Amino acid sequence: MAEILSTLSLNGDQGTPTNGGARYTSIVTWEADQQQNLVTGGNTAVLECYTFTEEISSRFTILDWVVDATHNVTVRAAQGHANNGVVGAGYILDAVSVGSTTFGAMAVGLNQGTVISDISIFQAATTIGNICISSNSSSEGANAILKNLILRNLSTNTSASCVKWAAFGVECANVLVTQCGGSGFGLFSSAADSSSFKNCNAFNCNIGFDIIVPNITDVTYENCLGYDNNTDFGSGANWVGNTLTNCASGDATATGTLPQTGVTTADFENYAGGNYVPATGGKLDGTGADLSLDFTNDIAGVTRTVPWTIGAFAIPSGVTVTYALSPDSGPLPAGVTIDPATGNLVGTPTESGTFPDVIVRGTIS
Repeated sequence: MAEILSTLSLNGDQGTPTNGGARYTSIVTWEADQQQNLVTGGNTAVLECYTFTEEISSRFTILDWVVDATHNVTVRAAQGHANNGVVGAGYILDAVSVGSTTFGAMAVGLNQGTVISDISIFQAATTIGNICISSNSSSEGANAILKNLILRNLSTNTSASCVKWAAFGVECANVLVTQCGGSGFGLFSSAADSSSFKNCNAFNCNIGFDIIVPNITDVTYENCLGYDNNTDFGSGANWVGNTLTNCASGDATATGTLPQTGVTTADFENYAGGNYVPATGGKLDGTGADLSLDFTNDIAGVTRTVPWTIGAFAIPSGVTVTYALSPDSGPLPAGVTIDPATGNLVGTPTESGTFPDVIVRGTIS
């Protein structure tokens, strides 16, 4: 079985494609060019993404490939170009305008068994029910794997979502949702049975984790964290037959086995500054279930140790995070700098003007 490796970078000049892969500057072009029957060819297809922000203005899908459980599609960050749990780092698929309806406006659609890892997907529309990543029907996205993703949806519409799934068996691990007017993680079809959410974070949403329709069963939520949402975990009859284990919430909605409720900003290193690492000795520290049979690292690449933390971040042992302006950031005004310890902007501007696209990046050392 051959891996058809393609690469994606700003200028199309990074990485070494293999087995019929190529260098690309657009994920849309890659999908249209490489789409094929992977089963007949006995292959897998991989797209490795290098650091840059790609804006899309129409629906992007990985939809019409022919795949099976062993011949599938993977979109992942190239080595050294993962988001590392830092908003604005790595490759960002930024949907600046992708339609005016919920289902026609998703950022990514998926084939069976597709793997998406270590990149970011942003949704920029502010009023309509757009989605960052979804399957629109039970025939799309079965057994997909979403891991180490950062998702942000600027829509204030309560029908918007970051993850909105209709198919069987989606697996989410170390996924960080930072904002959404609707559901951070939502299941909206009875076909979405046997899905799993492990060490995922939902912040600043209407509902962090939600089961939107009835008759969805055997869904597991383990070590998941909802905080700063209108409601952290949904409730009611739709949740019957599903399991929460070692989950945490700022409100009282984290139920199930060994929940942690009443989480506050004191349970993070620096929540206001975007540092979501659990505070040592807080409610997220050491209160998670050991899931090392499934994966061992957190979203930042830090190796988890027993006892596990709740959420997408582990507490690094002997590791520090240093913040600086990202190489692909816009400039700061004169007189303003980045606090390397917190990532906050400090100082007093000595010039006026507009300074868009400021990106702060953290480096683990």
